[in-house]
Amino acid sequence: MGLTSSSPKEQLSQEEQDVKYLGERMPFGDEELWHVYRAYQAMKSKPAEERISFLIDIGVQCAPAEKQEERMVLLQAVEHKLLPPNLGNRLYEKVLLPAQAKSEYVDAGSSSQTTEDSYTRKMKLESFFDGLSDCGRRGNQKALKVLFDCCRPQAADNNDKGTKNFSSSTEATNGMLVDPLELVTMGYRIGLASGFLFTADNAEGQDVSHFFPEDDQGENPESHSGLLALAESLKDFAAKRQQRFDNTATTTPVNHVSEDDVQEWAEQVAPLFGAVLATFVHMLFFPTRPYPPTRTSFDFPSLAEFTSTFVSSGSSSLLFSYGCMSPALGGEVSTVE
Repeated sequence: MGLTSSSPKEQLSQEEQDVKYLGERMPFGDEELWHVYRAYQAMKSKPAEERISFLIDIGVQCAPAEKQEERMVLLQAVEHKLLPPNLGNRLYEKVLLPAQAKSEYVDAGSSSQTTEDSYTRKMKLESFFDGLSDCGRRGNQKALKVLFDCCRPQAADNNDKGTKNFSSSTEATNGMLVDPLELVTMGYRIGLASGFLFTADNAEGQDVSHFFPEDDQGENPESHSGLLALAESLKDFAAKRQQRFDNTATTTPVNHVSEDDVQEWAEQVAPLFGAVLATFVHMLFFPTRPYPPTRTSFDFPSLAEFTSTFVSSGSSSLLFSYGCMSPALGGEVSTVE
């Protein structure tokens, strides 16, 4: 019995080895893997002085070559007018990079280039695709965790004394607390961004300006009644949940919430809240592909052609809160006066 060796023609290239490795581990089809892999490599090879932001750099590379200039304009609008400040870079650093790895977008003025060994290169590649999978292809629970992790950690105050992660799952939670209003505002802004991109991509000539919040509301999220209602709902749910698990806990409303609070609240009150991120990420990475038929997208509700006493604009946070409750409330809706 002899040993056989592969001829050079039969050996896989580095790119083919990478995609084969990812294909065995990630919930993407071959075409999707190649599409994102090439965009990722193009983003990584971009000179430091030409970088803009993670969201714009990766989003432009994911668009067809003839559409990239137009895509840059759309993504600049998304980043500067719709999303919370620096959300794209925060997402990249916290979710798409390995722990302790330094983001290329932390120091925008740095022009230094570092050489990565094969282990580090592969670890970063796998972490990127793993985080991307959590953003939408592994269900709303994973997407909710991503949103939660992108919030700023908050220190527990007197009202949060009993706030704990009462989880029956085998995956331990980290004890982090967040501000409910920051979380729901982030979801709202991402929902607007996905509605903006979907309309721009699929309804040529249609006005997309109604997705931009009014200036005073954009600067002051507390003025959004729908967001306040969602945040209060989450805080009340967390307080009742504490009491359910700990009879000594009081019913005093909490100021901050845990990941377990968010997961259970979303399941019972706002089942499509996690779909907001999944929908946006799909539109960012796969602008020419339909949404996976096995997943429920978040469709930002749009008003019919008349005004409403209760809904003042197409970017209303009340519309967002309705859309989080049921797929039947997404898309074009009408109001009864």
